[in-house]
This record gives sequence, structure tokens and C-alpha cells, in this order.
Amino acid sequence: MCVPLKKWQAAEIAYRQAIIFNKKSIEARKGLCQIALHSQDWPAVDRLIDEIFEISPGDKETEILYETYSKPYQITIQGDSLRILRKWNDAEKSYKKALKRDANFKPALMGLGKIAYTRHNWKQVKRWFLQVLELQPGQEEAIYYLTTPPDAAVLHTVKRADSLFAAGNLKQAKREYKRALKKYAGVISAFRGLGRIAVREKYWVKVFLRFDQVLEIFPDDLEARYNEAVAYLEMAKFSPLLNSDKLLDIAEEKWNQLMQIDSTYSDVLYQRALVEKLRDNLTGAISWTKRQLRLKPDLAKANIGLLKINREFLYRYQNVDISLWPRLSNDGWTYYIIGKYHRRRFRLQQAERIFADLLVAHRLPSDVPIYLALTKLYIQKNDRNKAYEAYQHVQSGISSDLDAEFLFEATKYIFTDKELKDFHALHGGENKQAFFYTFWGKRNPLPVAQVDVRVIEHFLRLTIISRCLQR
Repeated sequence: MCVPLKKWQAAEIAYRQAIIFNKKSIEARKGLCQIALHSQDWPAVDRLIDEIFEISPGDKETEILYETYSKPYQITIQGDSLRILRKWNDAEKSYKKALKRDANFKPALMGLGKIAYTRHNWKQVKRWFLQVLELQPGQEEAIYYLTTPPDAAVLHTVKRADSLFAAGNLKQAKREYKRALKKYAGVISAFRGLGRIAVREKYWVKVFLRFDQVLEIFPDDLEARYNEAVAYLEMAKFSPLLNSDKLLDIAEEKWNQLMQIDSTYSDVLYQRALVEKLRDNLTGAISWTKRQLRLKPDLAKANIGLLKINREFLYRYQNVDISLWPRLSNDGWTYYIIGKYHRRRFRLQQAERIFADLLVAHRLPSDVPIYLALTKLYIQKNDRNKAYEAYQHVQSGISSDLDAEFLFEATKYIFTDKELKDFHALHGGENKQAFFYTFWGKRNPLPVAQVDVRVIEHFLRLTIISRCLQR
């Protein structure tokens, strides 16, 4: 279909109007295709040809048009042939020539990426394949080239590094990951491994550097986003006040972004709580932590975190009447705080009644914190027999990692370095229960006595320290 040059603008309007009235109009598209050819709008030519083929796959006139005028395709085919023959410079020229016609022509971008991959040129691999992913997110072949080293030996080096990391040999693991990156600069799994090591070593600047490499390829990578947000949060703890506020704002933004992607990932809601805790907003921190526990009730980190935040809340409001406290949710943890509040103010009968009710109703995820509170309460009453009886309920009641973590929180101050290492290497309530029997057994100066005086002495000291902090 021929369109006079003087009337091409009016013709374009007429063709587009025709498509509005008949969305499957082939003739109107052919007319628009001629106009696009006249203006050398090659992306529009390719798009219109594709639309015509969708409506009428066997249209002969369009097939001729495609073979004659779809220049990017023809040039790219030529580039592919040259690349297969290992004439990479000539192939590169062909692909770039195709991109001059259509800057977003994916086959040409893929071809350039494959040449860069063959040459081990990570910078160019990343450049071309990231453009492909912008045009077609999730394109499997592009992801393969971005994540798979061209040399199989590099993969073996990374696997060796992963094994060393899993065994806790961070120094050698770091060396192996770096060896892999020297061989090929685009080993994403090596960057991930180095990022994990930086987290273990609490080297937060390197956490950014390593996981940024992952996020450049996978912007929604959950692990990378999580650790980046943790890094901002940790840096805020030790920064000057003004800088700390800025870092906390960034951390909040990072956690919010991660929650939008997947709010169930790891302990993200609890991490959001820590932002509020660092801002000194304890009620907000408690609220976020309880949201986390509604989602994952047995999450040890969040349960222990809530215990610590509650402890800090109690220190702040221990001399304030309960009626003047900030409003808290009506749940077991709130009653637990109130019980501790009464115990610290020596309203021991009220406290004992609250703790007994909590045990009957099973309103906490573990009975261990309640029996620990009762141990201290009976020490305040100077009833060592009942105090030790309450503690025996603690130790005999350890049936999960969470139970053991609550007891660890109350006893960690007297652990030796070896005991810390041994405890954290254990898994399962039964193993950790046995650990605590051994832990106290070797400290007990009078093994034949009915009451372990070392246990009572430890919790007496904690009670005295708590009382000193009230002043």
C-alpha cells in the first residue's frame, strides 16, 4: 500500500482511527508499517509486523515485508553466524549495527552478552544481559549467563568455599571466594558468600559492598535486602545521634520495602521492631514484635527479643502507676510484665497470683519465663526450698530450643567461652536440657543437698542487681 509523502501524517491518523473501529484491521497496520518504513522507525516496523502475524500468521505480503525490511533481525542472524565461527569482532559489529536500528532488540543484546561471556568480560556481560532483563524480567537465558561462571573450575572453588563456611572456617572460606572472583569477576554466589562472612564478622560496610553486587542482578533478592537492612540498623547503634537518626530512617525504609516483597521472610517484623526500640519507642517495638510472633509463634529470636524489650519497658515504668502506663495489648506477655511489676514493688501475693494464672492458662509460648519469675519471687520471700522447686520446673520443663533460650538468657552471664560455644552448637530441647543439668552439676558445691545453693545464689544476685537498678 503506497502513501503519498505529502499526506503521510493525515494517513497515519486515518489508519489509527481504522484500528480503533476494527482492532484486527490488517490493512490499516500495513499502511502504518509503510509510514514507519518511510520514517525509518524500525522498532515500529517490527512491532507492526508482529501484530499482523498475530492476526494473520500466513500473510504473504507481510512475510515479504519482514524478510525485506526487518533489518535488525537480518543483521543479528549474520552476527550469530559470525559468533559461532568465533569471529567475535565482526559479530560484535553486526550486533551493534542491529542495535542502531533498534536499541532494544533483544537478540542483538543477547549476542553481545554471549561474546562478553566467552571473553570472561564480566563488566560487559552484566551490561548487556541486564538490559535484556529490563526488557524481559526473568528471562532465563540472561539469568543463566549472569549467574553461571564460564569456567567450571570456578564453581568447584565456590563449592569448596561454601563447605568451609558451613564448617565455620571463615578465614579459608573468604580466601576461596576471593580466588573464585579473581578467576571471574562475576561469580554472584561468591559475592553472596563473602556477604555472609561479613555479617558473621559484623563488618557492615563490607556487607553493603558484597550484597550490592547481588542486588544489582537480583533487585528483589530477599537475603541481600535483609542483610543490607541489618547493616543500616547495626551501624545506627554506634553512630552519632544525628547520623543515627538518618541510618534508622534508611533502615525503616529498607525493612518496609522487604515487607512489601515478603513479610513472612525470616524475622523481618521483629527487625522492624528493633528500629522502634533504637528510637526509644518501646510500645512500638512491643507491637511490632507481637506482630512477628502472631506470624511465627515459636521464633526464638523474637520471643527473647520481646522478653528484653519488656524488661526495658519495666525499668522505665516500674515507679509509675499501671493506670498511667502506655496502652498495651491484652495478652499473656502484658500480664507477665504486670506480674513482674508487682514483684519488684514487693506486692508478692499479687505477682504470685498472676504468674499462677499464666501457668494455668498457658498464655505464653513457654512456661520457663514464668517459673524463672517465681524463682526470684520466692527468693524475695526468703523461701529457698520453693525457689529451688520453681527452678526445677524450669530445668525439667525444657522441651524445645525456645525453652532453653529463655533459661540461657537468665544464666548466660556465668557461662565460660567453651560453654557458650558448646551451647550454641546444640540443637533440640533434650540436648540443651542435658547441657543445663551438667552446667549446674559441676558448679554445685554440695551435690547431696536438697537445694542447689549455687542456683539459688545466682538468682539471688540477679534479684539484688534488679533492685539496685530500680533506684
